[in-house]
Amino acid sequence: MARPARPLVWHQLRFALPLAQDVAVGLVERILADGSLGRVVLELRASSGQAVWAVGSRAGERLVSVVRELVPGCRVSAGFLRRAVSQAVVVSARPIGVGLAAERLVAVVRAVLAALAVTAEGE
Repeated sequence: MARPARPLVWHQLRFALPLAQDVAVGLVERILADGSLGRVVLELRASSGQAVWAVGSRAGERLVSVVRELVPGCRVSAGFLRRAVSQAVVVSARPIGVGLAAERLVAVVRAVLAALAVTAEGE
């Protein structure tokens, strides 16, 4: 019988703004390249135009140290409480022997951020 998987541990991320594009892409590339981190979920929620970033992982402090190393000024808070949502968009990237196309990643992130910028309260 397989052992049940440990749940993801969530942390809220507060980025120093503006967050440089090369820093954000570098973080995602590192997460994808570092197999020791296991599954990592980077989540962005928005309501009333306000964005809240969170990261979930079983890697714990290892992932937190990677974020702090690669994103100067980022504050990481443990114990982020996630509420259920009625709608979600999932963007997935997996390291399957092909380099990450930074231009595609940037285009997707820009589109998601633009959509989130016009959210109303409760959306």
